[in-house]
Amino acid sequence: MEPGREHPFPSACGGPLPTGTARPDASARPSRPLLHLLVFGTLSVLMVCISVLIWTVSHACAQQNIPHLLSLVQAQTRDEEPLLPFSDYEKGLDEATHKANIAYINGHPELVRSIQKDLGSNDLEWKLDSFRSRLLFVPERNREYALAFENYCRGVIEFVLQKTNLANPYDKIETLQREKPEIPDQGMTVFLVRNLAEEHLGRYVFSDRARKSVAIELSCNDFTGVLGSYTTNLCIREDGRFEFEANHYMVWQTSAKNPYTLLTVPVEETLHLALRPYTQEAIRKQIHKEGVRDIKGAKRVVQEWMEVEEAVVGGLVRAFVPLYLEGQISPALIQQDVSSKAGLQAYKLLERGVDLTRSIGCEKLIEIYARDPEAVRQTLAGA
Repeated sequence: MEPGREHPFPSACGGPLPTGTARPDASARPSRPLLHLLVFGTLSVLMVCISVLIWTVSHACAQQNIPHLLSLVQAQTRDEEPLLPFSDYEKGLDEATHKANIAYINGHPELVRSIQKDLGSNDLEWKLDSFRSRLLFVPERNREYALAFENYCRGVIEFVLQKTNLANPYDKIETLQREKPEIPDQGMTVFLVRNLAEEHLGRYVFSDRARKSVAIELSCNDFTGVLGSYTTNLCIREDGRFEFEANHYMVWQTSAKNPYTLLTVPVEETLHLALRPYTQEAIRKQIHKEGVRDIKGAKRVVQEWMEVEEAVVGGLVRAFVPLYLEGQISPALIQQDVSSKAGLQAYKLLERGVDLTRSIGCEKLIEIYARDPEAVRQTLAGA
């Protein structure tokens, strides 16, 4: 069965509302809007100085290698095997996949008839016995390309940090080859993979009136189409308090239909990491001001601020990436990237963010957002 949707993983914390940012690949199969909010906020961002993290190449050297990198990118394919486990299974229901499973069962009457025959009864009851999910990945096996892409990531990140005077948040950027890597509990590690998928397993039990039962398990491997993302969870504690919990890793894909989209990922995610503490504080203030007490209200607040942060980051990305590439990327590819976001709710303010960045400059925009995110929000709303 292949439901063909992108689904967020359930959170381990109580009363979760996943929040965050994601970089979608327009070539992927349609997915739900980014409103399951892969999100905002490093709770305690470890600001590591560039001098502590030793880059293997300078951004000037990486720039010189861009034509070679582009030729390698365009030769890449979106391989769907071998699929290796990135993480262990986590319990928790994914509503969209569960609904797709039920539709699959209803659409295959021969399966139901087989179960009825096994139980010797046409009068059956069913229940969802368990549901679990995990991340899977396809490793990047092309060593030449893996090295070139790692060098590009380091080079373009260094370029952006120098332009913005931002601290370097990364402890490590590595091309992942082994299954179930050790997940750090502090700092920030980036894992580079060829492709990323989510595996969902649902176990359904059918029983008759005599309580005889038959169990079936439905599996779905769903390629996410998200090139890069950083996830935290906004949790509602038992006492009603909202708290953010952050991951200390990101997964970036090394293949995409549009090379320009792929090359924006390191810049976009670095800027999200830098700006999230300010977005997160703005979310807290609005939740407190409005007296929000439930997930529905919190989700609305998070969505509103996600749109603002995407606009700010998107404006900065549109300024920095073409500057770094120095005309070595086709304008048509940039326009394809722009068109792929048109109409998506998460990017509704993006072009206003681009205009604002051009109007006041990158450093000024970051300075204002750090000091007063609400002022930027109001400017974008009134633009």
